[in-house]
Parts: sequence; C-alpha cells; structure tokens
Amino acid sequence: MGEVKLREIRDKVILRLEGFGLVITEADHALIDMLIEQQHQWILTEINHVSLPAELELVLVDRAAGAWMEMKFLTNSLPSFDLGAPGAKTVRLGDTTVEVVPSMTDADLARLIIGFLKTRGDDQWSAFRRLRW
Repeated sequence: MGEVKLREIRDKVILRLEGFGLVITEADHALIDMLIEQQHQWILTEINHVSLPAELELVLVDRAAGAWMEMKFLTNSLPSFDLGAPGAKTVRLGDTTVEVVPSMTDADLARLIIGFLKTRGDDQWSAFRRLRW
C-alpha cells in the first residue's frame, strides 16, 4: 500500500474512531498504520487478490478501527467514550411509572462495538473471493 493511500485510510480510520467520541493523538498514528497494513494483508489473503477492491476500502477502515480499539481495550488503555444513552430512562403512562436501568456496562458496549467493527466484511468475501490454484 502506498504512503498516500495509507494516509488516506488512516484519516478515515481516525474519523471513524472519533465518531465514537474517542480522541486520537499523534502517538496513535504508528499503531493505526500498522493495524491498517495488518488488516489490509488479511483481507487480501481472505479474498486471494493482490490489490484491494475499492468496494472493500470502508471494510478495511472499520476492521482497522476495530483492531485499534481491541488493542487498546485489551491493554486497558482504551479511553472511555459515551455514545449517549439510547432511548428513554423513564416511561410514564397515567399513574404508572417504569424506570429502565441500562444493563450494558461500558466494557460490554466496547466489546459490542469492537466485535461489530472486527467482523465487518465477513458477509462480503464471497463476492470478491478468487479460487486458489
């Protein structure tokens, strides 16, 4: 992967991570670059291509973002992030009030997001896979 393309993908990965409220520093760039290269090679091996089809570029972005989050999570250095509390916490109907207590912890939410990002594209490989001879 060329340097220009790597920077372009890195910018997209950073944008994806910032979408989750994470702050990415200059110090994170080297790790992100390494994970982009790793996921790029993994995808090429999975589909048996020598270059990445344009349709899989965003899959690469998500997988690299997920790999970065997983690395940070496993080393207990993933910054906390808040996606906001989805849905209502209290529902009132007449004189009845029901309070909803969120059962998902921050760690559960992080695992869910990481799992989603790291498995992106798994349903698309067959459309791009070439047979090995």
